[in-house]
Amino acid sequence: MILGLNNNIPYKGKVFHVQTEDSGKQSPHIFTHLFHGGDILATKKVDYHDILQVEGLEDIVRELMKEQHQSMIKELQSGVYEDKIAAFFTAEEKGKPRPKVQEIELRLTDKNLSNKSLDEVILDYLTLDVEKE
Repeated sequence: MILGLNNNIPYKGKVFHVQTEDSGKQSPHIFTHLFHGGDILATKKVDYHDILQVEGLEDIVRELMKEQHQSMIKELQSGVYEDKIAAFFTAEEKGKPRPKVQEIELRLTDKNLSNKSLDEVILDYLTLDVEKE
């Protein structure tokens, strides 16, 4: 397992946190999360089980982590997550509590998510709360 990457990124007057972590050889995945105030707004995941036997795996994983981390930062700064951010803060401004990961997980158990990314699931959750108004 390789140590993670963490950056606080200012964007449109707010500070977002980007965190990338490696789950290690037992669960060969790299996760990058976009946070605001402890809430996950977006996630990227890469599975590297197909290269576990490659020589120099640690260096390759470290490079994959850096690339994925920088990719999310660039996407944040270029507005890729603007809809998700807007939905999140709209709910917050209307007095709705910020969604917690546990609440999202409960909703996941009732839906077929085989074709949805975590980002889409979170956006669905945020949009449902805003639409109820």
